[in-house]
Amino acid sequence: MSARLESINRPVIVTGRVEEITDIAPCSMAILHETGYLRTHVGAGIAVCLYDRRQKIAGMNHFLLPRTDDPEKATGRYGNAALIGLHQLLAKHGASMSIVAHIAGGAYSDEFEMDAVLENIRIAWKFLLIKGIPLITQHIGGRCAREVQFNVAAGVFTARQCAPHGPQ
Repeated sequence: MSARLESINRPVIVTGRVEEITDIAPCSMAILHETGYLRTHVGAGIAVCLYDRRQKIAGMNHFLLPRTDDPEKATGRYGNAALIGLHQLLAKHGASMSIVAHIAGGAYSDEFEMDAVLENIRIAWKFLLIKGIPLITQHIGGRCAREVQFNVAAGVFTARQCAPHGPQ
């Protein structure tokens, strides 16, 4: 296994046969080739997983805020930058046009304004629509955080609800 860091969002790139779990922190992303698991925990933020079925390349990001128009702040914290960065990274590592998507998150919390939570969801949908990427699974909304995992070899996305996110 080899890992290296690159891009504005400093993703972890793992190539080769990996059977372990790669945890994705908020405001970051990772891609895996062929095997392994991508995992993150989301509340109001959004996790987007892009998967190339032919090449068996998967990438996942975890962003917290919908967008920034300031190039100085264009990092994985913001959906518009994180989504473009993930898509470009997959292409750079050989992904074809057979990419599909899975999204999870957007749980409502008293800590976040509902408009920001809804805009996080909208920005993911809009990006997928513009790029023509089919959305296979979405596990969004509600008040519960989620553990999100993607099995690269099997192409299986799971989102399991955890504890409620914020007061009931």
